Amino acid sequence: MDSRFFNDIREKQGFAYSPYSELTPRKDTATFMGVMQVRNEVVQPAIQSMLAHMMRIGKERATAEELSAAKNFIAGAFVLRLETQDGLTGQLYNTLIAGLPITYLENYVTRIRQVEPDQIQKVAAKYFDPSRAVIVVVGDAAKIQPALGKFGAVEVVTAK
Repeated sequence: MDSRFFNDIREKQGFAYSPYSELTPRKDTATFMGVMQVRNEVVQPAIQSMLAHMMRIGKERATAEELSAAKNFIAGAFVLRLETQDGLTGQLYNTLIAGLPITYLENYVTRIRQVEPDQIQKVAAKYFDPSRAVIVVVGDAAKIQPALGKFGAVEVVTAK
């Protein structure tokens, strides 16, 4: 609740109550998702804001305060996920599937604490390319499809 994205989408623009983003690493790739539930009339500016945040992270260094908050959140969430047998099993499974050594989990928090703003900016500039984003919107197509055309071709899939 202290991220640039959350503060902009919720606090500044009032588009969504609980927007969030998540990065899911895999062995040879990763997925990044920005998620928000918005009113039909703000779907276009909300998506524009999300794409702008993707671009911004590669152009602007994280402040010391932002980075400290992010490190604390990631390290704390990691430790909490290890509290249950299910959580520990999930972490071990993900580590083995990714082909990482078992010591990966032992050193995770230390490595998180060592991340520097320049590293984040460099990786974000390389991988967070809004022009390659796949935008998925769920809602009443008749009401939101015209606003989505600005972002490229729109494919409507009807839920059955």
